[in-house]
Amino acid sequence: MKKIKLFSIVAAFVAAFAFTSCNTGDSDGFQWPTPQESQALFSQIQGMHNGGILFPGSVGTTDAEKFDKDSVTTYCYVTPSDSMLTVRQVEVSKFAKYFSDATLKAEVEKLPAQDLKIKLVPYKAAQQLFITATQDITYTNADGKKVQIQFYSGLSNYSLAYIGTKKTNNKKELGVYITPGRVLVDGQTKANALKSYVYGGYLQAYYAMLEMEL
Repeated sequence: MKKIKLFSIVAAFVAAFAFTSCNTGDSDGFQWPTPQESQALFSQIQGMHNGGILFPGSVGTTDAEKFDKDSVTTYCYVTPSDSMLTVRQVEVSKFAKYFSDATLKAEVEKLPAQDLKIKLVPYKAAQQLFITATQDITYTNADGKKVQIQFYSGLSNYSLAYIGTKKTNNKKELGVYITPGRVLVDGQTKANALKSYVYGGYLQAYYAMLEMEL
């Protein structure tokens, strides 16, 4: 995996949708998908589907290859009209293992299942890639403060979705990276709230992977 910088989550979210409003190329010759190409991508994933979210079973290891997967079965639906992927009743308490802050970890462990909404922005038509923007998980803590778990969004390896083939059964799937990136408490960034690991000499974030059957 490439070295990743933590983008400003909100800025990247806004930028992702600003990019789609003007389908022009940059100095490297990159072209955003045309409306027809975007429609073709969404035609492959629209509607309701079964899915599963894979969480690293052992957060804290320094070797990404040693991850055991903790799978949560769910179902999802994609509505092309608003480019939204909704993942139904996700056990968000599973994200507790990502936290190095003991107080936050205990709070997240108690959170009820809830829907996750993920905006999909067509990125590369030939490679069948999307950029994602996952909406925050938000709750109020015991002190009455608003807590927001924010996810990587925009142009990052941690916030991509792809149409591909599942290795275990060769069926078509949409794979979506869901990666916690920052925690805000009363609007202020909580330092060192999330665990990370070193892989290939670079600091990496722990992610979850949605596998949605098509």
